[in-house]
Order: sequence, then structure tokens, then C-alpha cells
Amino acid sequence: MRAEFDKVSNWSRKSRTFLLGRGYVPLLAVVCFLLSSLLVVSFTRLAGAEFGSVPGATGERCKWDCGWYATIVDGGYDKAPHAHPKGDAANWAFFPLFPAVASLTKTFFGVKTGSALVWTSKLFLLLSFWAFLRLAERECGRESLPFASALLVFNPHGIYGHVGYTEPMYLFLCSISFLALTERRWLLAGAATAAMSAVRLVGVLFLASYAVQALRTGELKGRAAGSVVLGALLCPLGLAAFMLYLHFHVGDALAFKHVQVAWDREVMNPLAAIWNGLALGGWDRYFAAVAASSLAMSAWLAYRGKLEYSIFLLGATLLPLSTGLISMPRYVFWQVPFLLGLTMLARHRTGLSFALLGFAAAMSAFVTVSWFAGRNFVV
Repeated sequence: MRAEFDKVSNWSRKSRTFLLGRGYVPLLAVVCFLLSSLLVVSFTRLAGAEFGSVPGATGERCKWDCGWYATIVDGGYDKAPHAHPKGDAANWAFFPLFPAVASLTKTFFGVKTGSALVWTSKLFLLLSFWAFLRLAERECGRESLPFASALLVFNPHGIYGHVGYTEPMYLFLCSISFLALTERRWLLAGAATAAMSAVRLVGVLFLASYAVQALRTGELKGRAAGSVVLGALLCPLGLAAFMLYLHFHVGDALAFKHVQVAWDREVMNPLAAIWNGLALGGWDRYFAAVAASSLAMSAWLAYRGKLEYSIFLLGATLLPLSTGLISMPRYVFWQVPFLLGLTMLARHRTGLSFALLGFAAAMSAFVTVSWFAGRNFVV
């Protein structure tokens, strides 16, 4: 009886450690969240002073991708394409978990759809800050937390955590998946990955990182083999469920892929996309440079022996890049391995830390003001 009690007590203690880390991590996440929100409010006012009309109420921030998610919350998935001038666009391109949670927020709080999406995003922003800081503490040590926190607050594309996009939910689930993987919590890693694959297609690529860690630990041959296998089987369930739904709803399990033509996305050589962007100049050059930086970070992480992070970042960069440079910076700057890699690089390099944060802060201000000013290069 005593042995069973000790086992339960040990499991409870480990769970609390996993959830909270040291006591300062949750508090630090709250501080980062408040500072990030304050910056967005300040930049919103700056945009208002510069450009006049900007979104005022919370729900008015919901536009572009958020507007597409709103159509899912209000009416479910389309039966046929109907939007855009050509009538070839449908909301199939947008994965279901985020609007599903926003629907619960809307029902529970009785708010409008736009507000529900924005507040759901903000809730996961707070959770994502906690989860990422726990991972940074686990991988880089306590001394890395000041830089990691500042990087979250001054994320160059941090605006997407406040306007009803999926980035915070994705960052949260990705951080939890890696955190569970580092602690060999196979079932939790699989469940978090299943949820992540219902948020964004690249989430299913985490299965490769899962396999790397399973082979590295050797637990496929031990007593934990059953949990390892079951966790792996869980990983693609979110994507599989969405594909099954689309098959019965519109007769095309890959409708989320085929509808991309409405956004002028066509499969291409990802390296050619970078080369063409660098040659074109302007914002294309910036987008290409960020994508190239992500690939370089993947190589550096592999060099440092962090293959589970490297392989995921490589896939999560090449997959969207294979359809062009659109939205690449926000994809990259909300990738857990990229942010963690920057934290590792800057850990013992004070000059590099200040340079990175200076760039991040400047871009954060510019991108936020541009977003509220309606500049379409930040979509």
C-alpha cells in the first residue's frame, strides 16, 4: 500500500514540475503576456495617429485569415467554392481546431464571433508563453529565460498573437509536444501532436521528431515500447480526422490542399522560391532571407546534436516554402525550434543578444503598425 502511495505521490510531483517548472516560469509568462499586449495597444495608437482609422473594438481586429475562421465558426465548412473574384476560394484551407475552440468561447461568453476568435488567440498566447519558457528552461537552463522572455515580447511578427490567428495555439501545442518528448512522455507528446495537426498541416511533421527521440532513447525495445508506439499512432489523428470529414463533406479529402490555387499557391522548388525572392528585392527579399535563415538554423541545430528540433524546423520551413514566400516570416518567427535556436545562440553572447532583440523590437513595431494600417504584405 505504501509503495502504491509513493508511486502516486511521485507521479503527482512530476506532473506539477512538468506543468509549472520553477515557480517563476508561470509568473514570467504572465508578465510577458501583459508586456506584449501593452506593446500592441501602443503600436495601435501609433498607427491611428499616423493613418487615421484603425480597428478599435476587439472584434474589429479580426480580418484576413481571422475572417475566414469566422466563416467556419458561423456557418461551418463550405460545400463548394464561392469566394474571391474568380469564385474559386473556400474555407477548406483553414484547419478546424482553432475555430472549434473559438466556437466554445463564443457560446460560453456570449460574445461576437470576431471577439471570440481574438480572445481565444490571446488565451493561447498566454499558454504558449508559459509552455515555451518551460521548454527553454528545460533545454537551455534558467539563465536563458531573460532573453527567451524578451524574444517572446518583441517577436517581430508578434501581432499575430493578438488578432485571431492560429499562431499562439500552434506555438503552445508545439512547445508541449517538444517538452513532453524531452521528458519521454510519449502519450502526451502524441496527443499534443494530434491536436497540432488539426491546427496546421505542418504539425503532422512532428512525427519525424518523435521517431528520432524514440530511436535515440532506445525505449522502443524496453518496457515503454507500448506507450511509444501508441503515442506515435496518435500523432497524425488530427489531420486524419479533418481529411475524413472533408471526404464526406465535399468528396475530397485533400480539399485543403487543392483549394490553395485560390491564393495563387502552386507547388514549386522551395530553394528556387528563395533564390527568386532574393533576386526580386523589396519585401520578397526579406521573406526569402527569413526562410533562408530558418534553413540555416535547422542546419545549426543538427550540428549541435538537436536533431529532433532540426528535422521538424526543416520540414516546417520547406512545406509552406514549396508553395511560395507568402507568410513565411510569421511562420518562421512562430516556430518553436527557430525561437529556441535563437535562445541557444544568444545564451552566452551578450552582443548578439542585444543585436537580435534590437532587430526584433524594430520589426515588431513596424509590422504591427503596418498590420493595423492594412498593408497586405503582413497578411
